[in-house]
Amino acid sequence: MKQFKHRLILILILSTSLFMYNGCSSEPDVQKLESEIHDLLRVTVEMFNNKDLDGLVNRFTEDGSLKITDNPVVTGHEALKENYKNNLHLENFKIKLDPKKIDISKTGDMAYVLSDYAVSFDIPVGKFQDEGKSLIVLKRVNDKWKIAAENLSSNPPVQ
Repeated sequence: MKQFKHRLILILILSTSLFMYNGCSSEPDVQKLESEIHDLLRVTVEMFNNKDLDGLVNRFTEDGSLKITDNPVVTGHEALKENYKNNLHLENFKIKLDPKKIDISKTGDMAYVLSDYAVSFDIPVGKFQDEGKSLIVLKRVNDKWKIAAENLSSNPPVQ
């Protein structure tokens, strides 16, 4: 009888645990998460306009990476800070991000964004302009989206 009670208690605990696990799992609010990603992209443009070095760096995870066409991969906050510091002094720097696809994981903790981008700034002999594609991999950290990896690829020159 004692053994039966132990088994019954164990079965009740297991079934309650399974019910609670299944009952508590809910789909993430994709619309909210996608809106937060759009906000991150909008704020990114503002950070460039305001030359907000810390803001630009803090968009990334601690070990986040950035790859720009014809440049080495830049990884980690210190390296990202140096990269942005070298670019924020550019005159009339403009950036435009046009997201084409946002895909959020079923658990809502990862996402990627495919975008078109356009960048321009003044150089001594005129204006530099670049357009291309961007792939951003996002990770949810402390209830905020952070960039785990970003790759910018310039469009090939028009022939």
